[in-house]
Amino acid sequence: MIYEQKLITLITIFSLMSFGWSCIHGVEVELWGECYNIEETTVLDFGGNQLLGEIPEEICNLTNLTELELGGNQLSGEIPSCIGNLANLTFIHLEYNQLSGEIPYEIGNLTNLIWLNFVHNELSGEIPLSICNLDMNWSNPDNFNIYENQLCPPYPECIEDYVGEQDTSECEEPSLCNENMYWSDCGLPFYCNSTCLNPDPLPECDDYCEIGCFCNEGYIFSDDTYSECILIENCSECNLTTDDILGPYYFEDAPFRSVIAHADEPGQRLFISGNVKQNDCENSISGSLIEIWQANDEGCYGIVEDCDTGNPENDYFNLRGKFFSDVNGDYTFESILPGYYGSRPRHIHIKITTPNEEVLVSQLYFENDPYCEDDQWCQDADDRIIPLIEDEYGLNGEIDLIMNSTENGISLGDINFDNLLNVQDIVLLVGIILNNSIPNDFQIYSGDINNDNNIDILDIVQLVAIIIN
Repeated sequence: MIYEQKLITLITIFSLMSFGWSCIHGVEVELWGECYNIEETTVLDFGGNQLLGEIPEEICNLTNLTELELGGNQLSGEIPSCIGNLANLTFIHLEYNQLSGEIPYEIGNLTNLIWLNFVHNELSGEIPLSICNLDMNWSNPDNFNIYENQLCPPYPECIEDYVGEQDTSECEEPSLCNENMYWSDCGLPFYCNSTCLNPDPLPECDDYCEIGCFCNEGYIFSDDTYSECILIENCSECNLTTDDILGPYYFEDAPFRSVIAHADEPGQRLFISGNVKQNDCENSISGSLIEIWQANDEGCYGIVEDCDTGNPENDYFNLRGKFFSDVNGDYTFESILPGYYGSRPRHIHIKITTPNEEVLVSQLYFENDPYCEDDQWCQDADDRIIPLIEDEYGLNGEIDLIMNSTENGISLGDINFDNLLNVQDIVLLVGIILNNSIPNDFQIYSGDINNDNNIDILDIVQLVAIIIN
């Protein structure tokens, strides 16, 4: 153990030297040639220092920052969207720079702001409605000031009287709605409107009006954000995997394994595979957590029932397990065909959690099951009834799981989920291996870089090689 710790330490030091960084990664960030402690830095004052270039995204790691003064410099580029991570900010001054682009939507996350000054930049586009999440004294220019930019109307109602002088010469004619939409002061509540993802909304709606933009005749909302209307015939035939009841026998903390049934478990072997996909039915989601639990071949659930057969290994979590979709979104698991539980058809319980925490609880059924027709849950589960083909190894079936998500998932090695692979990930991985930190499920996925179902020094070596190359 001592040898392994020393070797891990040497690899980490080598990693730091390879990048030529002097700051302690995971503890400090480098900004304009200086190191700042992530936990202890609360004030950054670089006002009037003639700083050049863009605002570095590393600044967003200083999550305890309360004051950010960057006014009176020559900073350019866009305000980084990760600025929304600095939820403790009360003071942000970026005035008299050359910042361009739009004010990021994430500005609305800074609900503790008291002072905001973006005067005399080149900010353009529309101001995000999220700015109204802030509880500021809009009318006092000492508290809120965005004068002398190129920001375009229409302006959010909370600030429309306080935007000051703006150069709108490059702004397009303002439109309340996007293409193929119309404005209404009394439209159908949004959740009652059909979408490509949900063509059959709630049959009954409340007796109140929704204010907003709605689809022209012949068009339909493309998704549940209700922001885009497309021709009905252009809706893809992509439908989300439907949900089902959780049932009373779900238990957390099942072990990580994709072979759910032990080799000597009675019953016909069953192999299920597929892909976890985004809501376009095309792009996949890596690193989705898939949890499985089921009855044995006699219809008995372990843990909660005394089963007369099965469980040859005396496994507390018999016929239960969890695993991840791989880098391509593919998954596969091995079990046995479950028996009939009471009058219910054969079924396997499944719970999928995507890295962006979209959760689906459902059940998988099997083709030609005589109990399905009279089962109130199976009879409406056409998208989850799996045809099975038998070969010399057992029964085989395939089903893709379509989640209401537009995110690709997690990259292997991205331990802190910032969409970057760097030394910070190495430091976190070392902490996990040395038991200095307890990883969550998704860090277990991202930390197993060589896919050997262990997080160890070999993963550090591979991560270092990926970063250097």
